[in-house]
Amino acid sequence: MWRKTSTILIGPVTILALFWSYCAVGGFFFPHDGMEQSFALLMFTPIAIIFCVVAALMWRTMLKKGGDNRNSSDASDGRKWYIRLTGGKVYGPTTTNALVTWAEQGRVVPGNEVSEDKLSWRPAESLPELGMRWLVIAPGVQHGPYNRVAADKFLQSGKAPPGASLQEK
Repeated sequence: MWRKTSTILIGPVTILALFWSYCAVGGFFFPHDGMEQSFALLMFTPIAIIFCVVAALMWRTMLKKGGDNRNSSDASDGRKWYIRLTGGKVYGPTTTNALVTWAEQGRVVPGNEVSEDKLSWRPAESLPELGMRWLVIAPGVQHGPYNRVAADKFLQSGKAPPGASLQEK
């Protein structure tokens, strides 16, 4: 909501900043002579400063975010994902970057499913961006596939069977 509002308001705020700046030097309400100009400076300078600062911050924010106020960390590929856990609970929408982070944290595991539309679901490990191609192998036991970072954490946690190692799927 704020992003849309700030994009709509940026033009009027900039115009008001320019108008009040002009008023502050006595160019609109008062002629350019002694007492009236001092009064105009005293009266309108704080208003002009406030509008100028607000306009500058709004422009800076819009330009910093590519002109359309999208969150740059979420702009990896523009796709939005839903994740369904093995118990059926659905989370989302979220970005591809967020899913990758969750996979690295071990929060996306085999048996989870992902979807872009909540209609067609596929195994999370089939999404290449998640890098879920690492198996934790021990004699007679196989866990995974996991993201490499999550698999390393699993091995180091002491929860993996003795003698377990990583193997790329």
